[in-house]
Amino acid sequence: MEKVDTHEGIIVKVLLDSSIMGMLMNWKMVAEHGFRLQKLKRLIVVKNINRTNNNVGAITYQVEANVYYESYIERIRMNVYDLGRIDIILGMPWLLNWETEEVKITRCPSLCRRNTKLKKKKRGKE
Repeated sequence: MEKVDTHEGIIVKVLLDSSIMGMLMNWKMVAEHGFRLQKLKRLIVVKNINRTNNNVGAITYQVEANVYYESYIERIRMNVYDLGRIDIILGMPWLLNWETEEVKITRCPSLCRRNTKLKKKKRGKE
């Protein structure tokens, strides 16, 4: 991962969770690395599994970062929330094939996927 404004590289462990639609970064990580916060136009209410509001509150900010995975690069916006000990959660857009343990990035535009394949060919991986 890389901060957009300073290009500071940060190595993180990520939780892939196909049960959520978005991407989240922990408040602790935002504070530790000084990510630039962007206030959301509308807050996002977080619900518990029993449909009650989460006691941490709503999501009110997001951050932007460049995410690197093998030869793939994407600038993404992550909502900021208290994730406990987890730094980042990537949801549905970053699907994992559990049998092959392969990440399937489904939200990348066709040009982005094409560039990823070209980079792999240059490195002799296809």
